[in-house]
Amino acid sequence: SYSKPIIWDTPVELLSGNGVVGVKEDGDLDIHFHGVFMDHKKSLSGGHFIEGGNIVAITVEFTVFATAVIQARKEFNQTLGFSFFNFYEREDR
Repeated sequence: SYSKPIIWDTPVELLSGNGVVGVKEDGDLDIHFHGVFMDHKKSLSGGHFIEGGNIVAITVEFTVFATAVIQARKEFNQTLGFSFFNFYEREDR
């Protein structure tokens, strides 16, 4: 499970991030993103972006690299008890 969300009461800057854009087992889009943030005192923190919980004051710029050969699919793993991304060769090539 994730740790408790970090709530900032001051503006922060997104310094770096990475993640996966894929699909859930039902075919819906799933975005899993991690970020590293710095506050006005230059304190760093990082973790998962929470859907609907990452308010942006101005803009966030990012680049997405797409591949024609790999597909990310989030699937539930019975043994581990949670869902995670698996990577497969695309079926629609």
